[in-house]
Amino acid sequence: MLVNRVLLAFILEATGRGQEAEQEFRHILELDDNFHLGWWGLGQSLFARGETGEAIRCFEKVYSLAPFETRAVGALAGLLSRTGQNRRAEELLAKLGPPETYSVPLALAMFDLYRGETETAVDWWEKAIDQRDPNAVIWPHLAVFEALRASPRWPAFAKRMNLPESAW
Repeated sequence: MLVNRVLLAFILEATGRGQEAEQEFRHILELDDNFHLGWWGLGQSLFARGETGEAIRCFEKVYSLAPFETRAVGALAGLLSRTGQNRRAEELLAKLGPPETYSVPLALAMFDLYRGETETAVDWWEKAIDQRDPNAVIWPHLAVFEALRASPRWPAFAKRMNLPESAW
């Protein structure tokens, strides 16, 4: 049931209804405060609104509940780096493993996006596409990844993911 609510919240966010998405993530956490995907979504929503400190708190919770979620580790490391906490960010990145490992390129893309390094993130995102990570196709539609869609490389990138021309 909660996974379906997370999907609904992501759809709300992807269709420009960020406030409703945030409300849904908060409702998910009222139902289960230990559901890591609820914290993850809330963290993304808060960061998209510019609330970096609160986003860090959410991703810290994700990390405490699901340290195996490499993409969340990348996001947390990126937020920490963005706020000058580089030593801890590097410690987290060291736990990801080699960049050839499945899901690590998307984690590194998250790291770069959350710290504001869009073009490097695009390079990692392409590697995630090569790994056929399904999240690489779904996530660019979320508000937090607006910088990715604003990249001059986005049209070729979208075409590579077989997205319809309306997504370019």
